[in-house]
Amino acid sequence: MGFVSTIAYMLVAGFVVQLWYRRSLRARWKDAKFFIGNVIIAATWILQYLVYIDVLPLPAVLSAAFPWIPPQSGRTWMWNSWQFWQFGGGQALLDIPAGMSQVAVMLALSYPLWYFLGIWIGRCAFGNKSYQHGALWLFSVEKGSAPAPRLEPGDGEGEPEHRP
Repeated sequence: MGFVSTIAYMLVAGFVVQLWYRRSLRARWKDAKFFIGNVIIAATWILQYLVYIDVLPLPAVLSAAFPWIPPQSGRTWMWNSWQFWQFGGGQALLDIPAGMSQVAVMLALSYPLWYFLGIWIGRCAFGNKSYQHGALWLFSVEKGSAPAPRLEPGDGEGEPEHRP
């Protein structure tokens, strides 16, 4: 969970919350996706801030559990969290120059925009209300539809009638 990878998490969270909202939450609680979004974003901000200032020792725990992750500070981890997926690869860490804290704040402040982009993509895919189906409607099969009637020869369709 770094600054850049959290953008992808926010997109996926918005998409999943919109699907959940469309399937069951809208009937019970119309403001659910905004409340859930606020909780997700606030929890992400708090967790990232605690890791960034080294209060929460997440990098130390991960480096003890996974041998390919070198020990590092929380600030370095937040910019280099992609190394978790480097199974035995290189140990190159990005050098964090001065001024990157401002970039980190700007990235963290953009999380609500990414979450709502995920909501918008989910709304386009699934719809928002129970009678809306979204773009995935094109790929769905109608429920409870009767099979097409089978035409037998002489039913009057497809063959010309011969009158004497």
